[in-house]
This record gives sequence, structure tokens and C-alpha cells, in this order.
Amino acid sequence: MTEYGNLVLLSDGEAHPLVCMEALASGLGVVVTEWGRANLDESKPFITIIPENKVNDLEYVETEIIKNREYSIQNRKEILEYSQQFDWVKILKKYYIPNIQKIIDGQK
Repeated sequence: MTEYGNLVLLSDGEAHPLVCMEALASGLGVVVTEWGRANLDESKPFITIIPENKVNDLEYVETEIIKNREYSIQNRKEILEYSQQFDWVKILKKYYIPNIQKIIDGQK
């Protein structure tokens, strides 16, 4: 995947597509529809959200893909740094283990 500039996923059935996390971990920008934007920081210039009402506007979609790719190719390090927030070890430490600990503590 690292030979590409970005990942484009124009889907209407995924809220948090794992392929986006894989793309970010490979240093790729992502272009997704509104349905696939869950847990993504939309303020990042390498994350492009295609509004539902623009999905069929091929000229708009093509322009957004090109802009995203041009930025992403030049800023892989920034993308890789951002992708670290989706690292399983960090997720386990931040969410899973504390919640399990709350359950355990509540049973004492």
C-alpha cells in the first residue's frame, strides 16, 4: 500500500472501516464518504470526507481525491504519527484495561 498516495472508500455501509486504519498506518491519506468517518479527525488535511449529497458528483469527488493525494504524498510522516492513536496497545491501555479494572473493582 505504501506505493500509493491515498485510499478511497466510497461506501455506504461502514462506520469505522478497518481498512482506513491500515491505510493511515501505511502513511496514506483517506477519502471516505460520511458513513465511513467515525473516529477520524476530520480537521486533518489528509482525511477527506465526501458529503452524501456529493457522492454522485464525479467531478467533485475526483478533485477531492487529487487534493488529498497531493497532500498525503508530501506528508506521510504526519499521517503515520496520527495513525498511532489507533494502535491496539494504546487502545487497550486507554479504554479496555481501565474498564475491566472498573468491573473488577466493583465486584470487590
